[in-house]
Amino acid sequence: MKKQKKSSVWLYVGGVFGILLILIVLLFSVDTEYTSYKNTQYGFHMVYPNDWDLFEAGETPGVAVQFRSPKQNELDIFPENVSIVVQDLPPTMLDLEMYSKTAIEQLTAVFEGMMVIEEQGDTTFAGQKAYKIIYRGTDPGEGPNIKLMHIWTISGFKAYQFNFGSQLSQWDVFIGQVDKMANSFKLDK
Repeated sequence: MKKQKKSSVWLYVGGVFGILLILIVLLFSVDTEYTSYKNTQYGFHMVYPNDWDLFEAGETPGVAVQFRSPKQNELDIFPENVSIVVQDLPPTMLDLEMYSKTAIEQLTAVFEGMMVIEEQGDTTFAGQKAYKIIYRGTDPGEGPNIKLMHIWTISGFKAYQFNFGSQLSQWDVFIGQVDKMANSFKLDK
């Protein structure tokens, strides 16, 4: 009798564990839904997560669009964000290597030695040769520790920048969605 009770307990525990495992898999396998975005003024399109807010050009010069993540809780003062910046380039700056060197110098000046580069180098963006940099830094305006990614390419007389900013602690939560956004970015020819 004791042996039968013991095996029933193990069967019950195994069943509960199995159900929990199935629920966890279902919870984490729910895909984020995405919405298409097209910008006719700057000639590109991409997707973004449905629950992110969209802000069209206007607030910051050169920013074609910005997407902001929903607040994680009431204490979330730094929404993770993706912005697309489009810059007109002079004929002397049409080389990706020269543009990249200048952009990195500007980033270094903004963070005044408070940045740690984690990754940088050549990549592909919008089906074209591009440059990518990922770094950690402290926001000069008293903000939290942040992690940023910039990817840029040049097409015609324009530079297209894909920028992602996140609190360091939230990077891993959002980078999958952000990678999907970056990989969906296409220039309209």
